[in-house]
Amino acid sequence: MKDEILAALQDKDVNRIRELASKKKSILTKLLARTYDHDEEIRWQAVESIAAASSIWARKDLPFVQNFCRRLVWMLNDESGNMGWFAPQVLGAILAENPEALSEFIPLLLSVLDQKNETPITAGALWA
Repeated sequence: MKDEILAALQDKDVNRIRELASKKKSILTKLLARTYDHDEEIRWQAVESIAAASSIWARKDLPFVQNFCRRLVWMLNDESGNMGWFAPQVLGAILAENPEALSEFIPLLLSVLDQKNETPITAGALWA
């Protein structure tokens, strides 16, 4: 599946991602890993693809997507020890696809903007 995902991202084939996502919800974590890719275009394709895949799973298994969003919020926290540089963009893209179902995460994303220091996370939250 890993190679299929990379090929779909390289081809900008969101429909292929949707097809893969309809079969396995683990695609969200596999796509999240692609947000660490050295290729910036792959990172952004991964963000867009996570949003598309999350909308499928929000209808099928909303608690799963909520837990995925909680993981992203945790990655925004300094205490997590994670370098979730693209976590705000991913969270913002998911929320844009599912605003009503996941509205509880909007204030959490916006709280990043209250930080006094400018970081890539803050910039990502502004994008989101």
